Amino acid sequence: MEEGLTSLNIAVIPPLEIRNKAIEFSEGVSLKFLSEFVLNNEDKIPHISLYQAGFPLRNIGKIEDAVREVSG
Repeated sequence: MEEGLTSLNIAVIPPLEIRNKAIEFSEGVSLKFLSEFVLNNEDKIPHISLYQAGFPLRNIGKIEDAVREVSG
């Protein structure tokens, strides 16, 4: 029996001031190199990935609890 998997990116969202600087930089790079990917504070949020992996869907609740516990 095969179970469903999902890919999760466990990340830290930096303070607004740092996010805004990253967005400014991203916009400048986009203009210079005609990039279609530009950071924003809506759907392309600047972040620092800590861990990315595939997880069984049945473990999502446990994963959320563990992340909450370590993030205080």
